[in-house]
Amino acid sequence: MSETYDFLFKFLVIGSAGTGKSCLLHQFIESKFKQDSNHTIGVEFGSRIVNVGGKSVKLQIWDTAGQERFRSVTRSYYRGAAGALLVYDIASRETYNSLTNWLTDARTLASPNIIIILCGNKKDLDADREVTFLEASRFAQENELMFLETSALTGENVEEAFLKCARTILSKIDSGELDPERMGSGIQYGEASPRHAKHTHGTQLQNRQQCNC
Repeated sequence: MSETYDFLFKFLVIGSAGTGKSCLLHQFIESKFKQDSNHTIGVEFGSRIVNVGGKSVKLQIWDTAGQERFRSVTRSYYRGAAGALLVYDIASRETYNSLTNWLTDARTLASPNIIIILCGNKKDLDADREVTFLEASRFAQENELMFLETSALTGENVEEAFLKCARTILSKIDSGELDPERMGSGIQYGEASPRHAKHTHGTQLQNRQQCNC
């Protein structure tokens, strides 16, 4: 049985190496912690269908390597992304300090309108915290990002991070700010979408008229 959904959104998970990006993706897709997580080489991929505001949405998620030597490879995956999780490690000041570079890449290479949620991951390491919630919250506000602290280990706020991003994209489609039919929007109508059915029916009708059958 094929999967049916109303929309498909292309997502990215970006940020420095060692912030737990692959673990966040694994927790979201599999609902469990990835024990043997090595650094991602290039790009990893996962997908899941979620219910957002009564709509069925397929998230296609590209988890990009955070190491500098893979930067040229991963940048090619930014194009046409509708949403992104920008991840830092709350116990690593260094990963927080590099957020501006990642944010610039996302808005330059994907789209200036990309919906980004800032994730302070490894919330379970609160005793080793180097970045305060308030500081990161201020950074998010200044850069017009949504913000959550997450834990790929316990699963805290992981689902909410992806769903919050998807909900925002959906509301922008409803308000007309985002158009799924625009090339490179990172959004597509799915088979279950009434808009898709209408579009397909129109194409079939056009084809029938052309062949006079």
